[in-house]
Amino acid sequence: TLYSELIKRQIFDETNFLLAQVQITKKPKRAIKRYFFYFIEYYLNRPELFKLVYLNPAFSLFSEETKRSFEEDQETIFTYLEHICSELIDEEKVSFQLAIKNLKLSAQSLVSYYFLQASEQSKLNFESLCRQQWKVFNKSTLTE
Repeated sequence: TLYSELIKRQIFDETNFLLAQVQITKKPKRAIKRYFFYFIEYYLNRPELFKLVYLNPAFSLFSEETKRSFEEDQETIFTYLEHICSELIDEEKVSFQLAIKNLKLSAQSLVSYYFLQASEQSKLNFESLCRQQWKVFNKSTLTE
């Protein structure tokens, strides 16, 4: 369907952004940070796309096979992150992979909050909230 192709395209674009950042920065930690903030900024500037991809109840109507396919595409991103950052992690690889998934979920939650619940005052402090979330991830997962 058109909707499933849209989701696949978004995953592809996110992966390509990450690959480009790794090549540009040569520093995995910096690439992950840019990926996190890219995700947030990209979707803040495309609210309708975010709602269509991440807040669409139609996703639950996909077949289990289609959902597994999306999960496999996402795993490509997480596995690559795990590979490029293996020298930076304190925890076991599985823990790191879960942390990366949580970081992306955190980015999704932050953008969802911005669009669905944030007051005008909260929106003014949104950038600070994103920076705080990154610091928590960085301290709990990546070594200095």
